[in-house]
Amino acid sequence: MTELENEIVALRRFALFRGLSDPDLGVVKSLLTPFTIDSAGGILFDRGAESDGAWLLRQGLLRVEVPRGEEQVLEVARLGPGTVVGEACLLDGGPRGLRVRALEPSRLWRLDLQKFRELKRVKNPIAYKIIRNVALTICDRLRYNTTLLGSDLGEGRAVVIAPLAEVVRPQGDRPSLFSALRGLFGGG
Repeated sequence: MTELENEIVALRRFALFRGLSDPDLGVVKSLLTPFTIDSAGGILFDRGAESDGAWLLRQGLLRVEVPRGEEQVLEVARLGPGTVVGEACLLDGGPRGLRVRALEPSRLWRLDLQKFRELKRVKNPIAYKIIRNVALTICDRLRYNTTLLGSDLGEGRAVVIAPLAEVVRPQGDRPSLFSALRGLFGGG
C-alpha cells in the first residue's frame, strides 16, 4: 500500500468522514496538516484561543478540560485515537470553549479551517458531508451529556433549561451556533 492509501485507511476511523469515498478522502487529505505534541502536558489549544481547524487524534491521549482559576481544572473528557476535537469551529469559527492538553506524546492532523471554508465556498459536496457529520457528532455529545446529567441529578433536584436561542446568544457581530446551523440547512 502507498502512503496515501495508508492515510486514507487511517481517515476512515474518524466519524467526521462517515460516508466519504476514497476519492473524497483524498481531497480531505489535502486539507490536513500533521502535528505532533512531543511530551505529556503540552497544550493543543486553550480556552478563548482563535479557532484554526478541527483536530484529529491519530495516536496518543488528550484531556479536554475547563480551567477553574490558576491551579484547578475540571476534566471534561479523555480522547483516544480516532477521535476529533474542536470540530464545532467548522460550523461557526468561534473561539475555543475548552482547553485540550496531551496526557502523553500525541500525533494529530489539523483539518485547516481556511481550506475547509474554501471547500465550502466552492460548494463541494464533501464539505456538506463533513458539516452533517459535525452536526451528528455534536448531537451525540449533547445526548450523552444530557443522559449523564440526568443520571447525576438524584432525587428532589430540579434543572432549568433555557431555550436554545437564549443559551447560544451571539457575541458581538458573530452569529450564534444555532443561527449558523439554521443558515447552513436553509432555516430562517
